[in-house]
Amino acid sequence: MCLSIPYKIQSIFQNKAIVIAPSVDEKNKTITTDLLPDLKIGDYVLVQNNMAIRLIPGKEALEIYKLINNS
Repeated sequence: MCLSIPYKIQSIFQNKAIVIAPSVDEKNKTITTDLLPDLKIGDYVLVQNNMAIRLIPGKEALEIYKLINNS
């Protein structure tokens, strides 16, 4: 089973975005956004294989971070 971690969009350029997973992994990561072309800076997305696969509400992302940090 794979676990998707929410990442926050920091910047967008063409079909790529720079993202970060606050409080989980503080390193910036470059992902592709081909499946979600209408993303905006500040959005949270689930990422697998360096690809944004689903947009999620910020509240849900924060709940996931809390669960990860408490385990």
